[in-house]
Amino acid sequence: MKLKDLYEAIGHLNRKHCYYLNDLSQISTNILEYNKKKKFWEYYLLDERGGKSDFKTFTTEEEACEYILKEAIENIKIMRDAYMDAVKRKYLRKD
Repeated sequence: MKLKDLYEAIGHLNRKHCYYLNDLSQISTNILEYNKKKKFWEYYLLDERGGKSDFKTFTTEEEACEYILKEAIENIKIMRDAYMDAVKRKYLRKD
């Protein structure tokens, strides 16, 4: 999987808006970039003050993209489950 494939897959998941790879226009941004000096891919969260956290490194672009896609799918499952729980609480509660 390459970066273009990742964009397509995330788009199909309706999650493209949550992964701004190399786009600094958002308040907090997931960044995937190639470190030419060290020759590996870096993936991290960049906050609005320029702080970096949650570093992950990968030896290949494919490995990085597969990790990001897996993370996107897991995040969707978490949000789906939270939404379903909220709906159940609202409509199944007895007033």
